Amino acid sequence: VAAEQMALSNALSAWWYPTPARIGMGVTGGSSYLKSRWFANFVLILAALLALSGALIVSPLWDASRPDSSRQWAFSGALLTAAGILLLCLRLPLSARISLSVTLLSIGVGLYAMEGVLRWQNASRVRYAAARAGNRYDPRMRLEVLQDLRRSGVEAWPLVFPADMSGREASPSLFPLGGISKVTTVHCNEIGPYLIYRSDEHGFQNPPGLWELPELQVALVGDSFAQGNCVASDQNAAARIRADFPATLNLGMEGNGPLAELAGIREFLPELHPRQVVWVFCAANDLVFDLPREKAEPILRKYLEPTFRQGLRSRQDEVDAILRRRVSGLIEEQTMLRRKNQAKWDYLQGWLRLRMLRHSVGLRLTPRRPSVETDLELLRSVLEAARDSVSSWGGKLYFVYLPSQEVFLDPKFARENEPERRSILKLLDELHISSIDLLPAFQSQKDPNALYAITGAHFNPQGYQLMGKTIADALKAGSH
Repeated sequence: VAAEQMALSNALSAWWYPTPARIGMGVTGGSSYLKSRWFANFVLILAALLALSGALIVSPLWDASRPDSSRQWAFSGALLTAAGILLLCLRLPLSARISLSVTLLSIGVGLYAMEGVLRWQNASRVRYAAARAGNRYDPRMRLEVLQDLRRSGVEAWPLVFPADMSGREASPSLFPLGGISKVTTVHCNEIGPYLIYRSDEHGFQNPPGLWELPELQVALVGDSFAQGNCVASDQNAAARIRADFPATLNLGMEGNGPLAELAGIREFLPELHPRQVVWVFCAANDLVFDLPREKAEPILRKYLEPTFRQGLRSRQDEVDAILRRRVSGLIEEQTMLRRKNQAKWDYLQGWLRLRMLRHSVGLRLTPRRPSVETDLELLRSVLEAARDSVSSWGGKLYFVYLPSQEVFLDPKFARENEPERRSILKLLDELHISSIDLLPAFQSQKDPNALYAITGAHFNPQGYQLMGKTIADALKAGSH
């Protein structure tokens, strides 16, 4: 047995520790040889382990909910292959292993240096946007802004929106559609200062007095672009529409999709009889993300029934209580510390995965793409219900098509997205719903991307002004 063990040990040693003759080198100092061998083997094994870890991380086995896993399998397979090749390279002559190790280290240092530059640029995007707009940059986290306001005696709360309640047991018989009412609300920051406003009687972003009017001229429903994310309340699209139609109520909320927008019409507008209801459809997410999420909510699905309402106008105290409970713990010192630590961990993970570098060269695990299998039939049902509700009080529904910024960034995406856009516009014709297509208005600009605060975010004041003016001009033309 001892002889067999010695033979096995000698065989492994011959494979793992090549002799100078096999290396193709002369016999040199023992210490230098061992250090070189250790260095080369360590780098190759470390690179193989990193590749193997990456293969496991991106594998679809960890997230079976992804609808298209082909890209994940491709990434995982490529990394597994790379790990295998790196382990096989341990059998190369030492001189080749040293050269390969130095090359791998150089490439690795270069890649992570590029990741660092991209992350620095990304972290500075809001600072640069603030400088371009002539604004003072506020570096605080939103929770810090909330705490500072509370210390000064202001009852401040973060915006809580319908999408934030999805999948949560807030109440089996109530699904909020607005925010906390009549409080100082702190939201987002994309151009320097935070968006801070006083919420109205039902938690929306409106000037005082609109809910007391016997009749509205215009009501706006939609997501964050309709709400006017991250710019001052007097700089969003609703403010621009009010220049021509002063009695304009904005029911836009971040994360809203078609079912939440139908719910907003049903809950808040029948008694106000707006003559024109503007439905802002966001092509970037309404069909791809929001509608699939919303149709899993039992209460939101009920709005497809012609007479269903929650009676939210008379239940604001219940809504406020639910939302306050939902966010009360977020403002505690301990919670903020945990969030800071989680943000640091997320940042480190993203760095190790070279997330910014991969995204910048198009190597996303889940690339942005037009929705090829969207639920247009469900959208048809939602729009029919909205049209009939608005018609019941003699109003007119307008559908605003807001293109994704990706259309202006990637010509290939724009070409692939065009069939879906045409399908939606055709659907509107079939339903006899007036459409306002914002794509031509944005394409007419010298640089449509200059209308966004930062890439992948919301409009800057100029973008919201163009959006509001285009809608207001269409409404004026339609009212004659």
